[in-house]
Amino acid sequence: MDSRLRGNDRCRDLAIFLHAMTSFALWEACPRLAVAVSGGADSMALLLLADGWARERQGGVLALTVDHRLRPESVAEAAQVAAWCGARGILHRTLVWEHGTISGNVMAAARKARYSLLAQACEEEGILHLLVAHHAGDQAETHAMRRARDLEVTALAAMPAVREESWGRILRPLLGMEKEVLISFLQAQNQPWLEDPTNQDVAYERTRTRHALTDSGIRECATAVRMAGRERTALEAAAAEALAQCVTLYPWGCAALSMPDWRSLPEAVSLKVLDAVLRCCGGVREGPRRTELRRLAMAMRGEVWRGGSLHGCLVFPSLRQAAERRVIVCRDPAGVAGPLTVLPGESEVWDGRFLVQNNADCPAHISSWGQKKSEPDMAAPPWLAALPARVRDGIPVAWLEDGGEPPHFFPEGSLNPPGLSLTFHSPKPLAGPLFCGTLEA
Repeated sequence: MDSRLRGNDRCRDLAIFLHAMTSFALWEACPRLAVAVSGGADSMALLLLADGWARERQGGVLALTVDHRLRPESVAEAAQVAAWCGARGILHRTLVWEHGTISGNVMAAARKARYSLLAQACEEEGILHLLVAHHAGDQAETHAMRRARDLEVTALAAMPAVREESWGRILRPLLGMEKEVLISFLQAQNQPWLEDPTNQDVAYERTRTRHALTDSGIRECATAVRMAGRERTALEAAAAEALAQCVTLYPWGCAALSMPDWRSLPEAVSLKVLDAVLRCCGGVREGPRRTELRRLAMAMRGEVWRGGSLHGCLVFPSLRQAAERRVIVCRDPAGVAGPLTVLPGESEVWDGRFLVQNNADCPAHISSWGQKKSEPDMAAPPWLAALPARVRDGIPVAWLEDGGEPPHFFPEGSLNPPGLSLTFHSPKPLAGPLFCGTLEA
C-alpha cells in the first residue's frame, strides 16, 4: 500500500475511502482520476488519498482547481494548490470561470459553472472519473437543509456517492468520513491547506446549518440519510420498471404514456414516472416543482381532462389513439430554441435535446418545423404530417448552406443530407442507474 495510506489502515474511517473506491468498481487498467481541489482540507485530503490509490494501480491523478474569480485571493490560492501538487508530482490544471456581473443566487451560479468546467476538462483529458470531496458533515448539512424545506424522500437522501454523466461519472468516496479524520490525515502527511472565509459567512444557509448541527445531530442525519437512500433506491427501481411498461419514447423526442398502466401505479411511482418523462422530453436535468407535478397528475386522473403544459412540455390525450387511452408528452413548440448554425466538423446540441453532428463541407442550419413551415416551398413529408401538430412543430429541420438540397427533417435516415446527423440526446434519460447513497465499510 502506498505510503500515503500505510499506517492508517487500522483506522476504520480511512478504510471507508478504500471500501468506497472498491465499491465503485468499473475501473479500467491503470485508472486515471480527476480530483476537484479547491485547496481546502477536504479536497487536499481527497487528493492525497486518490493519488496514493491510483499510483498503487499504475494509474494517475489530475488535480482540477476552479478559480471562480469571486474573491481577490482566488488567483493566488489556485497558484498555491498548483505548487503543492507540483511538489508531490501530481498533475494540475486551473480552470477559470469567465463571467460578468452575476445576478440572483451567486453560490448556485458558481456551483453550476464549477461542474460545467470540471466536466469539460474531464472530456478534454479523456478522464471518466471525477472525485469530489463532500464528506459526512456536508451530507448531514444537505439533509438538514432539505428537511427544513419539507422536501420529499428523494431529496432527503442527499448527495449520491455515484452520479453518472454523459462524459463519465462523479464519485464521492468521502461521504462516510468525518472532517476531523481528514484533517488528522493531512497533519500526518505534513500537508497544509487553505481556509475559505466564505465557509464562515453566516449569510449563507449552509454555514448557518453547519453551526447549528451538533455531533449527535450529524449522526442522526447520517441515519436518516441512509434510510432515505434505501427508500429512494426502491422508488427508482419501481419507477424504472413502470417506465418500461407504460412509456413509449419516440426518436423525434416525444413520449406516449399508457394511461391505464400509469393510473394503476402507486402515487409516488406515478409521479416519478411523470417527472422522468417531462425531463427527458423537455431536455432538462431538473424536474418541475413538486406541487406543480402533483397538480398535473391530479388533473390527468380526471375524467374531463383535455391537456395542459408543464416544464417546457405539452401533455395531452392522443385523439387518434383514444381506444388505447394514451397521453402524449412533447416539447412545447412555443419554447424551443431559435435557429442554430453548426460549422463543418463540429457538433452542437439544439434545444437541449438534439445532438447535431456536421461532417459536411459547409455549415448546417437547424430550426424547428414550427419556425420554418410558413416559408415558401416547405412541405412536410408524410411521416411528419401524420403527427399531431403540437408534436411536429417542435421537431428539428436541418439544411446545408450550399443550397443544393431542400431542408431535411428528423429523424435521421435517407432524408438527411450526407454528413449531417441529428440524434435525440436528452441530458436526462427516462431511467438511469439507481441511486447510490453513502458507502460505508
